[in-house]
Amino acid sequence: IDSAGNLYVVGGGNGVSKYDPNGNFIVQYTNTTVGSPAGMSSPLGLAVNSGSTTLYVSDSGNQRILAMPLSSGVFSTFVSSLGYTPQGLAINGSDLYVAGAGTAPTSVYNYLLSNGSAGSPPVAIPGFNSAYDIAFDINNNLYVSDTYNGQVEEFTANNYALSPSSFIGVGILSRPEGIATDSLGNVYVVDSGNGGLFQFP
Repeated sequence: IDSAGNLYVVGGGNGVSKYDPNGNFIVQYTNTTVGSPAGMSSPLGLAVNSGSTTLYVSDSGNQRILAMPLSSGVFSTFVSSLGYTPQGLAINGSDLYVAGAGTAPTSVYNYLLSNGSAGSPPVAIPGFNSAYDIAFDINNNLYVSDTYNGQVEEFTANNYALSPSSFIGVGILSRPEGIATDSLGNVYVVDSGNGGLFQFP
């Protein structure tokens, strides 16, 4: 969701759809991109920067992250040849955080929004069994859906490379995937294994 309340949705059609705050369809950004390959493959996550000027999409099938100025509607490569499958995205401060899975160690990575280089300090949190999605709360605590371990891991603000401070949904969640937080500190989790949406205070 951007600062104007517009909603962006990634879909199986390898594009991104935009809806206004009332749910009315506005536009679909197609899978055409600048550079090679020319299209997305299985986009799984997206994020909009704080100024609502740029949209970032995890192009999971091509193991890269795309960026698109909303003023142009044209995607270009932001970070490529990742060596892992990028999934959920979240922006915090000057960094883009990425939940990564695949052949490389399943970790959370971060990149500078200014140029796509490794974040400062760089983060590579290991130990997940498929890190599917990530989110930050109003206090900058980081949440990661540890899908095949059936839990969400919480990391205290500015200590993202350390051990998790708590585990959410242990014994309740089956295959947690999407995560979101609200201004009251609640954490919402889409659990595909239970076919439900869970709220944790």
